[in-house]
Amino acid sequence: MKSLSIIALLVSSIISSAHANNRGTTGPAFDPVLAWAPKKDLTESLDADYMVLLATLFPDNAIARNPGLPGYHQAIDRQDFMKRLCLLLLLAPPVFVPPRQPIAAADYDQDTQSASYLMRGRRWNVDITGASAEAVVAALTGNAPIISYRSAATHGASIKKDGQIVEDKLSGIKSIKAITHGLRKRHLGVDIPLGGYGNPALDNQYIISATGGSLNDPTQKIQHGHVYMYAQTFGTAPIPAYIMPYLSPQQAAQNLRSIILIGLETSAPGKKSMFGVGHTASSGFKDSTLDPSLTNSRKWRHSGIAFQPADYGGMVSYVDTYKLRLWHQACRFFLSWPVAKQKAFMAKWLKLPAAALVQQHEQIISEIFYREKQSVVSRHGLPSIPVGSSQSQEKVIGAPPSASSQSWVLGLAPSQPQPQQSDPVMGDPLPEDTERRPTLSPASPQPWVHGISPSRR
Repeated sequence: MKSLSIIALLVSSIISSAHANNRGTTGPAFDPVLAWAPKKDLTESLDADYMVLLATLFPDNAIARNPGLPGYHQAIDRQDFMKRLCLLLLLAPPVFVPPRQPIAAADYDQDTQSASYLMRGRRWNVDITGASAEAVVAALTGNAPIISYRSAATHGASIKKDGQIVEDKLSGIKSIKAITHGLRKRHLGVDIPLGGYGNPALDNQYIISATGGSLNDPTQKIQHGHVYMYAQTFGTAPIPAYIMPYLSPQQAAQNLRSIILIGLETSAPGKKSMFGVGHTASSGFKDSTLDPSLTNSRKWRHSGIAFQPADYGGMVSYVDTYKLRLWHQACRFFLSWPVAKQKAFMAKWLKLPAAALVQQHEQIISEIFYREKQSVVSRHGLPSIPVGSSQSQEKVIGAPPSASSQSWVLGLAPSQPQPQQSDPVMGDPLPEDTERRPTLSPASPQPWVHGISPSRR
Protein backbone atom coordinates (compact mmCIF):
# COMPACT_ATOMS: atom_id res chain seq x y z
CA MET A 1 0.00 0.00 0.00
CA LYS A 2 2.89 2.33 0.74
CA SER A 3 4.26 1.83 -2.79
CA LEU A 4 0.85 2.57 -4.32
CA SER A 5 0.53 5.78 -2.30
CA ILE A 6 3.96 6.89 -3.53
CA ILE A 7 2.86 6.17 -7.09
CA ALA A 8 -0.30 8.20 -6.57
CA LEU A 9 1.79 11.19 -5.48
CA LEU A 10 3.98 10.83 -8.58
CA VAL A 11 1.21 10.42 -11.15
CA SER A 12 0.00 14.02 -11.10
CA SER A 13 3.52 15.39 -11.46
CA ILE A 14 4.21 13.12 -14.43
CA ILE A 15 1.03 14.15 -16.23
CA SER A 16 1.60 17.85 -15.61
CA SER A 17 5.20 17.67 -16.84
CA ALA A 18 4.58 15.46 -19.89
CA HIS A 19 5.17 18.37 -22.25
CA ALA A 20 8.34 19.55 -20.49
CA ASN A 21 11.81 19.24 -21.94
CA ASN A 22 13.40 15.81 -21.56
CA ARG A 23 16.04 16.95 -19.05
CA GLY A 24 18.48 17.87 -21.80
CA THR A 25 18.85 14.36 -23.19
CA THR A 26 19.01 13.78 -26.91
CA GLY A 27 15.73 13.10 -28.69
CA PRO A 28 12.24 14.57 -28.42
CA ALA A 29 10.46 14.98 -25.09
CA PHE A 30 7.57 12.58 -24.61
CA ASP A 31 4.30 14.17 -25.68
CA PRO A 32 1.25 11.97 -24.94
CA VAL A 33 -0.89 13.90 -27.42
CA LEU A 34 1.51 13.28 -30.29
CA ALA A 35 2.02 9.71 -29.11
CA TRP A 36 -1.58 8.55 -28.84
CA ALA A 37 -3.98 10.94 -30.61
CA PRO A 38 -5.09 10.16 -34.21
CA LYS A 39 -2.56 11.52 -36.68
CA LYS A 40 -3.24 14.29 -39.20
CA ASP A 41 -0.63 13.24 -41.75
CA LEU A 42 2.30 10.92 -42.44
CA THR A 43 4.89 13.35 -41.07
CA GLU A 44 3.14 13.50 -37.70
CA SER A 45 2.78 9.72 -37.77
CA LEU A 46 6.51 9.18 -38.34
CA ASP A 47 7.37 11.68 -35.61
CA ALA A 48 5.15 9.74 -33.21
CA ASP A 49 6.78 6.40 -34.12
CA TYR A 50 10.23 7.81 -33.43
CA MET A 51 9.28 9.53 -30.17
CA VAL A 52 7.34 6.55 -28.77
CA LEU A 53 10.11 4.06 -29.58
CA LEU A 54 12.75 6.26 -27.91
CA ALA A 55 10.47 6.74 -24.89
CA THR A 56 10.03 2.97 -24.67
CA LEU A 57 13.79 2.49 -24.58
CA PHE A 58 14.57 5.50 -22.38
CA PRO A 59 11.65 6.65 -20.21
CA ASP A 60 12.46 9.86 -18.38
CA ASN A 61 10.08 10.52 -15.52
CA ALA A 62 9.95 10.30 -11.74
CA ILE A 63 8.66 6.72 -11.70
CA ALA A 64 11.18 5.38 -14.22
CA ARG A 65 14.03 6.92 -12.22
CA ASN A 66 12.97 5.41 -8.89
CA PRO A 67 14.38 1.88 -8.32
CA GLY A 68 12.34 1.52 -5.15
CA LEU A 69 9.00 1.42 -6.96
CA PRO A 70 7.27 -1.81 -8.02
CA GLY A 71 8.00 -2.79 -11.60
CA TYR A 72 11.26 -0.87 -11.89
CA HIS A 73 13.46 -3.93 -12.47
CA GLN A 74 10.82 -5.55 -14.69
CA ALA A 75 10.86 -2.42 -16.81
CA ILE A 76 14.66 -2.46 -17.07
CA ASP A 77 14.61 -6.07 -18.35
CA ARG A 78 12.08 -5.15 -21.02
CA GLN A 79 13.87 -1.96 -22.00
CA ASP A 80 17.13 -3.89 -22.40
CA PHE A 81 15.32 -6.45 -24.54
CA MET A 82 14.07 -3.68 -26.82
CA LYS A 83 17.54 -2.10 -26.95
CA ARG A 84 19.05 -5.40 -28.11
CA LEU A 85 16.27 -5.72 -30.68
CA CYS A 86 16.94 -2.21 -32.01
CA LEU A 87 20.69 -2.87 -32.15
CA LEU A 88 20.05 -5.95 -34.27
CA LEU A 89 17.85 -3.85 -36.55
CA LEU A 90 20.59 -1.22 -36.91
CA LEU A 91 23.42 -3.70 -37.43
CA ALA A 92 21.46 -6.04 -39.73
CA PRO A 93 19.00 -3.74 -41.51
CA PRO A 94 16.30 -5.61 -43.41
CA VAL A 95 15.72 -5.67 -47.11
CA PHE A 96 12.16 -5.06 -48.29
CA VAL A 97 10.47 -7.45 -50.69
CA PRO A 98 7.62 -5.44 -52.26
CA PRO A 99 4.10 -6.91 -52.44
CA ARG A 100 3.62 -9.50 -55.21
CA GLN A 101 7.30 -9.40 -56.12
CA PRO A 102 9.86 -12.25 -56.14
CA ILE A 103 12.68 -12.43 -53.61
CA ALA A 104 15.04 -11.14 -56.32
CA ALA A 105 13.24 -7.78 -56.10
CA ALA A 106 14.47 -7.24 -52.54
CA ASP A 107 16.09 -3.88 -51.91
CA TYR A 108 17.08 -1.69 -48.98
CA ASP A 109 14.57 1.01 -48.14
CA GLN A 110 15.80 4.51 -48.96
CA ASP A 111 13.16 6.70 -47.39
CA THR A 112 11.45 5.56 -44.18
CA GLN A 113 13.18 5.81 -40.80
CA SER A 114 14.10 2.46 -39.31
CA ALA A 115 12.25 3.44 -36.12
CA SER A 116 8.99 2.93 -38.02
CA TYR A 117 9.72 -0.53 -39.47
CA LEU A 118 8.14 -2.43 -36.59
CA MET A 119 5.58 0.18 -35.55
CA ARG A 120 3.05 -0.44 -38.36
CA GLY A 121 2.30 -4.14 -38.35
CA ARG A 122 3.94 -6.96 -40.32
CA ARG A 123 6.79 -9.08 -39.10
CA TRP A 124 10.50 -8.74 -39.42
CA ASN A 125 11.97 -12.06 -40.62
CA VAL A 126 15.40 -12.72 -39.09
CA ASP A 127 16.75 -15.50 -41.33
CA ILE A 128 19.53 -17.28 -39.41
CA THR A 129 22.36 -19.46 -40.69
CA GLY A 130 24.59 -21.34 -38.28
CA ALA A 131 22.77 -20.72 -34.99
CA SER A 132 19.53 -21.90 -33.44
CA ALA A 133 16.54 -19.59 -33.12
CA GLU A 134 16.34 -20.45 -29.42
CA ALA A 135 19.91 -19.26 -28.78
CA VAL A 136 19.22 -15.94 -30.49
CA VAL A 137 16.00 -15.46 -28.48
CA ALA A 138 17.99 -16.10 -25.29
CA ALA A 139 20.53 -13.47 -26.37
CA LEU A 140 17.74 -10.98 -27.13
CA THR A 141 16.20 -11.38 -23.68
CA GLY A 142 19.50 -11.64 -21.84
CA ASN A 143 17.95 -14.73 -20.25
CA ALA A 144 15.63 -12.47 -18.24
CA PRO A 145 12.29 -14.16 -17.36
CA ILE A 146 10.17 -11.94 -19.59
CA ILE A 147 8.90 -14.43 -22.20
CA SER A 148 5.41 -15.90 -22.19
CA TYR A 149 4.43 -18.80 -24.43
CA ARG A 150 1.34 -18.40 -26.56
CA SER A 151 -0.88 -21.39 -27.25
CA ALA A 152 -1.56 -20.33 -30.83
CA ALA A 153 -0.95 -17.62 -33.43
CA THR A 154 -1.70 -17.21 -37.12
CA HIS A 155 1.97 -16.81 -38.05
CA GLY A 156 4.57 -19.45 -38.74
CA ALA A 157 7.32 -20.45 -41.13
CA SER A 158 8.41 -23.40 -43.24
CA ILE A 159 11.53 -24.37 -45.15
CA LYS A 160 11.73 -25.53 -48.77
CA LYS A 161 14.00 -28.21 -50.16
CA ASP A 162 16.45 -25.60 -51.40
CA GLY A 163 16.74 -24.11 -47.89
CA GLN A 164 14.54 -21.07 -48.49
CA ILE A 165 12.60 -20.16 -45.35
CA VAL A 166 9.20 -18.59 -45.96
CA GLU A 167 6.76 -16.90 -43.60
CA ASP A 168 3.38 -18.63 -43.51
CA LYS A 169 -0.10 -17.38 -42.74
CA LEU A 170 -1.66 -20.15 -40.68
CA SER A 171 -5.23 -20.00 -41.89
CA GLY A 172 -7.54 -22.45 -43.67
CA ILE A 173 -6.02 -25.91 -43.86
CA LYS A 174 -2.89 -24.61 -42.14
CA SER A 175 -4.81 -23.55 -39.01
CA ILE A 176 -3.90 -26.74 -37.18
CA LYS A 177 -0.25 -25.69 -37.37
CA ALA A 178 -1.07 -22.63 -35.30
CA ILE A 179 -1.82 -24.96 -32.41
CA THR A 180 0.96 -27.51 -33.00
CA HIS A 181 3.53 -24.70 -33.11
CA GLY A 182 2.12 -23.51 -29.80
CA LEU A 183 2.52 -26.96 -28.26
CA ARG A 184 6.15 -26.89 -29.38
CA LYS A 185 6.60 -23.46 -27.76
CA ARG A 186 7.37 -21.64 -30.98
CA HIS A 187 4.93 -18.78 -30.34
CA LEU A 188 6.56 -16.37 -27.88
CA GLY A 189 5.53 -13.04 -26.47
CA VAL A 190 7.07 -10.23 -24.44
CA ASP A 191 4.89 -7.51 -22.93
CA ILE A 192 6.66 -4.16 -23.14
CA PRO A 193 5.91 -0.69 -21.72
CA LEU A 194 5.32 0.92 -25.11
CA GLY A 195 5.63 4.68 -24.76
CA GLY A 196 7.76 4.35 -21.64
CA TYR A 197 7.37 2.96 -18.15
CA GLY A 198 5.83 5.68 -15.98
CA ASN A 199 4.58 7.83 -18.88
CA PRO A 200 0.89 8.71 -19.37
CA ALA A 201 -1.39 6.76 -21.69
CA LEU A 202 -4.09 8.07 -24.04
CA ASP A 203 -6.02 10.99 -22.49
CA ASN A 204 -4.10 10.40 -19.26
CA GLN A 205 -6.30 7.35 -18.58
CA TYR A 206 -3.51 5.67 -16.64
CA ILE A 207 0.24 5.51 -16.13
CA ILE A 208 2.06 2.85 -18.16
CA SER A 209 3.33 -0.07 -16.08
CA ALA A 210 6.46 -2.16 -16.66
CA THR A 211 4.45 -4.59 -18.80
CA GLY A 212 2.42 -2.00 -20.70
CA GLY A 213 -0.65 -2.18 -18.47
CA SER A 214 -2.09 0.28 -15.99
CA LEU A 215 0.17 1.12 -13.06
CA ASN A 216 -2.76 2.86 -11.35
CA ASP A 217 -5.08 -0.15 -11.57
CA PRO A 218 -3.40 -3.46 -12.48
CA THR A 219 -6.80 -5.18 -12.64
CA GLN A 220 -7.67 -3.38 -15.88
CA LYS A 221 -7.60 -5.56 -19.01
CA ILE A 222 -5.59 -2.91 -20.84
CA GLN A 223 -2.14 -3.81 -22.14
CA HIS A 224 -0.40 -1.74 -24.81
CA GLY A 225 2.77 -3.03 -26.47
CA HIS A 226 3.46 -6.70 -27.10
CA VAL A 227 6.37 -8.22 -29.03
CA TYR A 228 5.35 -11.41 -30.80
CA MET A 229 8.11 -13.81 -31.82
CA TYR A 230 7.90 -17.05 -33.76
CA ALA A 231 11.11 -19.04 -33.30
CA GLN A 232 11.93 -22.27 -35.13
CA THR A 233 15.15 -24.15 -35.83
CA PHE A 234 14.87 -26.37 -38.92
CA GLY A 235 18.19 -28.23 -38.69
CA THR A 236 20.87 -28.61 -41.35
CA ALA A 237 19.72 -27.53 -44.79
CA PRO A 238 21.12 -26.03 -48.00
CA ILE A 239 21.75 -22.30 -48.12
CA PRO A 240 19.96 -20.73 -51.11
CA ALA A 241 22.19 -18.98 -53.61
CA TYR A 242 20.44 -15.62 -53.15
CA ILE A 243 21.34 -15.64 -49.43
CA MET A 244 25.04 -16.43 -49.85
CA PRO A 245 26.07 -12.84 -50.73
CA TYR A 246 24.84 -11.74 -47.29
CA LEU A 247 26.92 -14.35 -45.44
CA SER A 248 30.58 -14.97 -44.81
CA PRO A 249 32.36 -16.52 -47.82
CA GLN A 250 33.62 -19.18 -45.41
CA GLN A 251 30.04 -20.37 -45.11
CA ALA A 252 29.51 -24.00 -46.07
CA ALA A 253 26.94 -24.96 -48.69
CA GLN A 254 24.81 -26.43 -45.90
CA ASN A 255 24.40 -25.29 -42.31
CA LEU A 256 21.93 -24.98 -39.47
CA ARG A 257 18.93 -22.94 -40.66
CA SER A 258 16.57 -21.06 -38.34
CA ILE A 259 14.05 -18.24 -38.34
CA ILE A 260 12.65 -15.70 -35.91
CA LEU A 261 9.61 -13.67 -36.90
CA ILE A 262 9.34 -10.47 -34.86
CA GLY A 263 6.28 -8.26 -34.79
CA LEU A 264 5.14 -5.47 -32.47
CA GLU A 265 1.46 -5.81 -31.65
CA THR A 266 -0.78 -3.33 -29.89
CA SER A 267 -1.71 -5.75 -27.10
CA ALA A 268 -1.15 -9.20 -25.70
CA PRO A 269 -3.70 -11.99 -26.27
CA GLY A 270 -6.77 -11.55 -24.09
CA LYS A 271 -6.16 -7.83 -23.56
CA LYS A 272 -7.25 -4.57 -25.16
CA SER A 273 -4.95 -1.83 -26.39
CA MET A 274 -5.32 1.69 -25.05
CA PHE A 275 -7.27 2.37 -28.26
CA GLY A 276 -9.87 -0.24 -27.28
CA VAL A 277 -8.90 -2.86 -29.87
CA GLY A 278 -9.08 -6.36 -28.41
CA HIS A 279 -6.64 -9.20 -29.12
CA THR A 280 -8.89 -12.24 -29.36
CA ALA A 281 -8.83 -15.65 -31.00
CA SER A 282 -10.45 -14.13 -34.09
CA SER A 283 -7.96 -11.27 -34.44
CA GLY A 284 -5.75 -13.18 -36.86
CA PHE A 285 -8.64 -13.86 -39.22
CA LYS A 286 -9.81 -10.28 -39.75
CA ASP A 287 -8.28 -7.44 -41.76
CA SER A 288 -6.18 -5.99 -38.96
CA THR A 289 -4.58 -3.50 -41.37
CA LEU A 290 -7.60 -1.27 -40.68
CA ASP A 291 -6.89 -1.17 -36.95
CA PRO A 292 -4.79 1.69 -35.58
CA SER A 293 -1.06 1.15 -35.37
CA LEU A 294 0.89 1.28 -32.13
CA THR A 295 0.78 5.10 -32.22
CA ASN A 296 -2.81 5.44 -33.48
CA SER A 297 -1.57 5.89 -37.03
CA ARG A 298 -2.32 3.99 -40.22
CA LYS A 299 -0.54 0.68 -40.70
CA TRP A 300 1.75 -0.08 -43.62
CA ARG A 301 -0.87 -0.80 -46.28
CA HIS A 302 -2.81 2.40 -45.71
CA SER A 303 0.07 4.62 -44.59
CA GLY A 304 0.85 6.35 -47.87
CA ILE A 305 4.47 5.18 -47.69
CA ALA A 306 5.56 4.48 -51.26
CA PHE A 307 8.05 1.64 -50.81
CA GLN A 308 6.84 -0.92 -48.33
CA PRO A 309 7.26 -4.62 -47.56
CA ALA A 310 4.83 -7.36 -48.51
CA ASP A 311 2.42 -8.59 -45.83
CA TYR A 312 4.31 -11.87 -45.45
CA GLY A 313 8.06 -12.32 -45.84
CA GLY A 314 8.44 -8.71 -46.93
CA MET A 315 11.01 -7.51 -44.39
CA VAL A 316 14.05 -9.81 -44.06
CA SER A 317 17.50 -9.68 -42.47
CA TYR A 318 19.99 -12.45 -43.25
CA VAL A 319 22.40 -13.16 -40.40
CA ASP A 320 25.03 -15.78 -39.63
CA THR A 321 27.20 -16.56 -36.62
CA TYR A 322 29.71 -13.83 -37.51
CA LYS A 323 27.04 -11.14 -37.60
CA LEU A 324 25.42 -12.50 -34.46
CA ARG A 325 28.69 -12.58 -32.55
CA LEU A 326 29.37 -8.96 -33.45
CA TRP A 327 25.82 -7.96 -32.48
CA HIS A 328 26.09 -9.82 -29.17
CA GLN A 329 29.35 -8.05 -28.32
CA ALA A 330 27.83 -4.73 -29.37
CA CYS A 331 24.95 -5.31 -26.95
CA ARG A 332 27.35 -5.87 -24.06
CA PHE A 333 29.29 -2.70 -24.86
CA PHE A 334 26.15 -0.65 -25.46
CA LEU A 335 24.38 -1.67 -22.25
CA SER A 336 27.48 -0.75 -20.22
CA TRP A 337 27.25 2.88 -21.37
CA PRO A 338 25.56 5.67 -19.40
CA VAL A 339 21.90 5.97 -20.38
CA ALA A 340 22.40 9.42 -21.90
CA LYS A 341 25.02 8.01 -24.27
CA GLN A 342 22.79 5.08 -25.19
CA LYS A 343 19.93 7.43 -25.98
CA ALA A 344 22.07 9.74 -28.10
CA PHE A 345 23.21 6.73 -30.16
CA MET A 346 19.68 5.42 -30.74
CA ALA A 347 18.27 8.89 -31.41
CA LYS A 348 20.85 9.36 -34.15
CA TRP A 349 20.62 6.03 -35.94
CA LEU A 350 16.92 5.11 -35.64
CA LYS A 351 16.17 8.18 -37.75
CA LEU A 352 17.88 6.60 -40.77
CA PRO A 353 16.41 4.15 -43.31
CA ALA A 354 18.01 0.79 -44.02
CA ALA A 355 20.01 1.97 -47.05
CA ALA A 356 21.69 4.72 -45.03
CA LEU A 357 22.43 2.28 -42.21
CA VAL A 358 24.20 0.01 -44.71
CA GLN A 359 26.19 2.90 -46.15
CA GLN A 360 27.23 4.13 -42.70
CA HIS A 361 27.77 0.73 -41.11
CA GLU A 362 31.47 1.39 -40.45
CA GLN A 363 30.61 4.53 -38.52
CA ILE A 364 28.03 2.67 -36.41
CA ILE A 365 30.61 0.02 -35.57
CA SER A 366 33.20 2.70 -34.80
CA GLU A 367 30.87 4.40 -32.35
CA ILE A 368 30.32 1.13 -30.50
CA PHE A 369 33.77 -0.44 -30.51
CA TYR A 370 36.54 1.89 -31.64
CA ARG A 371 36.02 5.19 -29.89
CA GLU A 372 36.02 4.09 -26.27
CA LYS A 373 38.02 5.89 -23.61
CA GLN A 374 40.99 4.24 -21.94
CA SER A 375 38.85 3.51 -18.85
CA VAL A 376 36.47 1.44 -20.95
CA VAL A 377 39.36 -0.56 -22.37
CA SER A 378 40.57 -1.35 -18.88
CA ARG A 379 37.06 -2.29 -17.73
CA HIS A 380 36.74 -4.83 -20.51
CA GLY A 381 40.14 -6.33 -19.87
CA LEU A 382 41.73 -5.25 -23.15
CA PRO A 383 45.40 -4.34 -23.53
CA SER A 384 46.09 -0.94 -22.04
CA ILE A 385 48.01 1.75 -23.88
CA PRO A 386 51.37 2.55 -22.28
CA VAL A 387 51.81 6.18 -21.31
CA GLY A 388 53.46 8.03 -24.16
CA SER A 389 52.75 5.28 -26.66
CA SER A 390 52.01 6.43 -30.17
CA GLN A 391 49.61 3.52 -30.59
CA SER A 392 46.09 4.90 -30.84
CA GLN A 393 43.05 3.62 -28.99
CA GLU A 394 41.54 2.61 -32.31
CA LYS A 395 44.51 0.35 -33.03
CA VAL A 396 44.17 -1.43 -29.69
CA ILE A 397 40.51 -2.29 -30.14
CA GLY A 398 40.61 -2.65 -33.89
CA ALA A 399 40.68 0.09 -36.46
CA PRO A 400 37.96 0.35 -39.11
CA PRO A 401 39.20 -1.17 -42.36
CA SER A 402 40.24 0.97 -45.25
CA ALA A 403 37.98 1.34 -48.26
CA SER A 404 40.34 -0.78 -50.34
CA SER A 405 39.80 -3.80 -48.07
CA GLN A 406 36.04 -3.97 -48.59
CA SER A 407 35.79 -6.77 -51.12
CA TRP A 408 32.80 -8.70 -49.85
CA VAL A 409 32.00 -7.13 -46.47
CA LEU A 410 33.23 -4.10 -44.68
CA GLY A 411 36.75 -5.46 -44.65
CA LEU A 412 37.07 -9.16 -43.81
CA ALA A 413 38.96 -11.12 -46.48
CA PRO A 414 37.91 -14.75 -47.01
CA SER A 415 41.29 -15.96 -45.77
CA GLN A 416 41.01 -14.02 -42.52
CA PRO A 417 40.59 -16.26 -39.46
CA GLN A 418 37.35 -15.80 -37.55
CA PRO A 419 37.43 -15.07 -33.82
CA GLN A 420 36.88 -18.19 -31.76
CA GLN A 421 35.19 -17.58 -28.45
CA SER A 422 32.45 -19.18 -26.40
CA ASP A 423 29.25 -17.28 -27.06
CA PRO A 424 25.59 -17.89 -26.14
CA VAL A 425 24.56 -17.12 -29.71
CA MET A 426 26.83 -19.94 -30.86
CA GLY A 427 25.04 -22.36 -28.59
CA ASP A 428 27.75 -22.51 -25.89
CA PRO A 429 26.41 -20.41 -23.00
CA LEU A 430 28.74 -18.42 -20.81
CA PRO A 431 28.11 -18.04 -17.07
CA GLU A 432 25.80 -15.09 -16.48
CA ASP A 433 28.45 -13.23 -14.48
CA THR A 434 31.14 -13.62 -17.15
CA GLU A 435 32.24 -10.33 -18.67
CA ARG A 436 32.21 -10.39 -22.46
CA ARG A 437 35.30 -9.16 -24.26
CA PRO A 438 35.30 -7.87 -27.82
CA THR A 439 37.11 -10.25 -30.13
CA LEU A 440 37.91 -7.76 -32.85
CA SER A 441 41.52 -6.78 -33.43
CA PRO A 442 43.50 -4.79 -36.00
CA ALA A 443 44.02 -8.04 -37.90
CA SER A 444 40.33 -8.92 -38.02
CA PRO A 445 38.07 -6.01 -38.90
CA GLN A 446 34.34 -6.31 -38.46
CA PRO A 447 32.83 -9.41 -40.06
CA TRP A 448 29.78 -8.10 -41.85
CA VAL A 449 27.96 -8.64 -45.09
CA HIS A 450 25.16 -6.54 -46.50
CA GLY A 451 24.64 -8.59 -49.66
CA ILE A 452 23.60 -5.92 -52.12
CA SER A 453 24.59 -2.32 -52.63
CA PRO A 454 21.80 0.09 -51.81
CA SER A 455 20.27 1.20 -55.11
CA ARG A 456 17.80 3.88 -55.89
CA ARG A 457 14.48 2.46 -56.94
